Amino acid sequence: MKFDRISDPYVSITLTLPDFRKDNAVKEDAIVLSHIGVLSERKGTLNILKAIKEMSVVDRNQFVFVFAGKIDLDIKDEFYRLAAECSEKYRLIIKDYFCSYEEISAICKSSNVLLIPYLNNSQSSGVLGYAAQFNVPVFSPSSNMLGKIVRKSKLGYISSDVEILGIKTFFRVLPAKQAYDHRWSRVFETKYSEFFFEYIVKLIICKYEYCIFIATLAYLWRR
Repeated sequence: MKFDRISDPYVSITLTLPDFRKDNAVKEDAIVLSHIGVLSERKGTLNILKAIKEMSVVDRNQFVFVFAGKIDLDIKDEFYRLAAECSEKYRLIIKDYFCSYEEISAICKSSNVLLIPYLNNSQSSGVLGYAAQFNVPVFSPSSNMLGKIVRKSKLGYISSDVEILGIKTFFRVLPAKQAYDHRWSRVFETKYSEFFFEYIVKLIICKYEYCIFIATLAYLWRR
């Protein structure tokens, strides 16, 4: 049985993925910024749209924004209202449904940045796995667990401000970073992707060993 809706899988690197840019007529020099997963207010979805709305357009073809994942019912009306306004400035590609592993992977592989300006940053995100696998930087809060993982594993750009102004500022400076800052050619080498996965494995092993330790103490206590 093949599952296609379990959260955040690790996609086999042997899988041949669709060419997202080609299939959606996105130019190679366009900066693709993607926001994937369940789209909701706590994940900063509306703030991304509000930031786009406030941007000054220099070149309409400079950016393409991808929103891929089921849109939360609580924000659906406002999402589409803002999206319609933003579409007057830049191209938006919206996939309002549960995307398959392959589709999400193809989007990530074709993206320049994955946007995770989460308002709830006290937990990790499955998007980090995609970022590490496909060597694509994220834009993330700098604080709490999410910021710590991104910073320690060198997975992308971090900011103390992931509200509307902070996101808008990031969009404004990104083209210059893409053109002149070659850190990502150094940061996103295989060793850093491997480091990230080793880090996750160590966390799992530590948790497992801790459980064994507690179980052993409980057994000895009973005796």
